[in-house]
Amino acid sequence: MSSAANINIEYVKKDLPPFINKIGIGLTVVGLILVVLAYFTDPTRSAFNNIILLMFVTSIGLGSLFLVAIEYLGGAVWSTPFRRIAEILASTLLVVPILAIPIYFNLHGVYHWTHADVVATDELLSHKSGYLNETFFTIRVIAYFAIWILFYFILIINIFYFFFFFFFFFFYKKYFNYKKANIKFS
Repeated sequence: MSSAANINIEYVKKDLPPFINKIGIGLTVVGLILVVLAYFTDPTRSAFNNIILLMFVTSIGLGSLFLVAIEYLGGAVWSTPFRRIAEILASTLLVVPILAIPIYFNLHGVYHWTHADVVATDELLSHKSGYLNETFFTIRVIAYFAIWILFYFILIINIFYFFFFFFFFFFYKKYFNYKKANIKFS
């Protein structure tokens, strides 16, 4: 009564017209110019806007990376199409350190604990000065970005296998006599 129809579907690749790429590049340049102008006119407000943008992009990247990690831990094979989308979204973590650079150059306008006179008068901030200072803040931010990007490379790019094969072929073969063990490498 019912049977599967033999349908021949051919995929035809359609390219976007060339003017679309030019419009995209033009709008990107206009956006970058407006961001630079905003930093010159009101740097504090621009830094706060950049923090909101940074948190938004970071939450997308970390949420997608968490989803990929859960799928790998659960061994979910059915979710491969969804995992590919999450892997692409997790690549926004590679852009996040670039978005943090303007915030770093305007720390005094954003965080009041970066001012020495405020920390000297506030007892609570003086007790937290070991944690809330520019040096430790910079180290913390760099460590967070490094850990997130390392997780990205481990989960998405599978760099673990690269390190494994690097160790095996450059170190292990020197000390392991595979000819006596009757192992053949092609």
